Amino acid sequence: MNNYKIFLVVFLLFISVYQHLALAEDKVGQEEIKSNKPDSSWEAAKQKLEILKDSKLSEEEECQLIWDTLWTWSKNGNLEARGLLYRAVYLGWWGAPAILMPGRSGDVISLKRDWIILGIYSLEGYDERPVENGIIELFDNNNYKEKAFLGCLKDNPKKHCVQLSYTKLNLVPTFEDYAAEVDALVEMGKKQKCLHIADDRWIKRD
Repeated sequence: MNNYKIFLVVFLLFISVYQHLALAEDKVGQEEIKSNKPDSSWEAAKQKLEILKDSKLSEEEECQLIWDTLWTWSKNGNLEARGLLYRAVYLGWWGAPAILMPGRSGDVISLKRDWIILGIYSLEGYDERPVENGIIELFDNNNYKEKAFLGCLKDNPKKHCVQLSYTKLNLVPTFEDYAAEVDALVEMGKKQKCLHIADDRWIKRD
C-alpha cells in the first residue's frame, strides 16, 4: 500500500511537471509565432503609407493613419518604423518636419530633443547612415554626454552605444519612458501635426 502511494505521488508529480513543460513550450511557440507575424503585417502597414498620395482620405485622416502606424510600430520595437518616424520628424520636406510630435509647437528645443531620441533609437535599423549623420550634425562636441556618445559610435557596435545613451550617459530616456511621455500628451488631447504629407519622399529610401 505504501509503495502504491509512493508510486501515485511520483506519477502525479510527473504529470504535473510534464504539463508545466508542455505549457511553457506552447507559450514559447506562440511567442515565436507572434514575433514572426509582425514582419508581414508591418510590410502591409508600410505599403498603405506609401500609397497615401493616391488615397481619398482627408489630410487629417492621412495624418492620423501615418501617426497611428508609425507610432504603434515604433513602440513595438520595429526599427524601420522608428527610422521612418525619425525621418518624418527630422528630415521632412525641404528641411521642414513632415510630422510634429503630439504637444509640440515647433520650437527648436523640443524638435531637437525628438530628433535625438528618435535618431538614437533608430541607429540599429533603417537607413542607419543618414540617421547617424543627422545625429552628428545635431550634437555639440562641447557637450560631454554628446561627445562621449559620438566617440562610442566610432569604435563600438551601435547597439552598445544605444544602451550607453540611456544607462550611463543619461543622454536620452528609455524608449519606454519616452513613449509613456508622448502617450500621456495624447491622453490629454494633444495631437500630432502633419506638414507636407502630400510629398512622399520622407518615406522612400534615397
